[in-house]
Amino acid sequence: VKFTLLKLDLTNDEETVKTTIQKLKPHVCIHLAAISSPAIAQRNPDLANALNCPQVLFTCCKELGAQVIALSTDQVYDGDKKCNKKKRVDNDYQQEEKSSSSSLYLETDEAKPVNIYGQTKINMEQYLQTHLPTTSVSLRSSIIMGPHVPYGNCKSTFLHFIRSRMESNAKTTYWMDECRNVISVYDMIQVIMWFVQNGITSENAGIYNVGGKDSVSRYDMALDVIKYFGGEQQEFVEGLYKSKEEEKKAGNDDANALRSPLDISMDSSKVEGTCGFTMKGMGGILMDTFPKN
Repeated sequence: VKFTLLKLDLTNDEETVKTTIQKLKPHVCIHLAAISSPAIAQRNPDLANALNCPQVLFTCCKELGAQVIALSTDQVYDGDKKCNKKKRVDNDYQQEEKSSSSSLYLETDEAKPVNIYGQTKINMEQYLQTHLPTTSVSLRSSIIMGPHVPYGNCKSTFLHFIRSRMESNAKTTYWMDECRNVISVYDMIQVIMWFVQNGITSENAGIYNVGGKDSVSRYDMALDVIKYFGGEQQEFVEGLYKSKEEEKKAGNDDANALRSPLDISMDSSKVEGTCGFTMKGMGGILMDTFPKN
């Protein structure tokens, strides 16, 4: 596959964006550029909104008839909904007896982000829903996991961090109650390519949750990585409840303080039904991230 790399400033160079898009005349625009760090977005709200919701880019796509596939986030949810989590028993997952799949976040649930990053993604979704309602999809992605990219200078995923801590026998604390449906990068690519190949229509346009099969905490992921590599370093893994730590900080009147949702586990059955495949669980994600030749 041949790539042509063009650098564009989506935040501060509207004329160049317009000229470039009009010259390229794309059939599909896959918007992945973002300030995806909640902490950086919190400190730079205007910049984050300009990049995460690039209205000039979307307007050019509309004028040219190009379809838009945009990456949103599960952080549009506030984390207050009681979710259908899986509890860990002997390093494996079992469904809690009283849980119900209807308690997972659905696309129809109200989006109430608790930080600026989530709000910028809501702004993006709303702009696309208003201006490109039948030619765009917004994919509410969880944390994307996968192997190191073969080019560029990209950061490692959280799973790579866990492995590095495991290999150095460094005791590390992980949150036990911050749960998400982490997803394999290959599953995300498969979803995006489905919309590229099949097209966006009035029937399938809109908003989709896109997460993996398992709802896991960072503590769960640490134990999964250790088990995957046959390690016995559980003594180097310490679990901590983020909710209890936040209670200690209650009363902080800093309006700019970063808040993160706790349990934002999602139901991704809508996108699975549309694209015709099932997302991987943690076992498949680990094999994708650390392939054993």
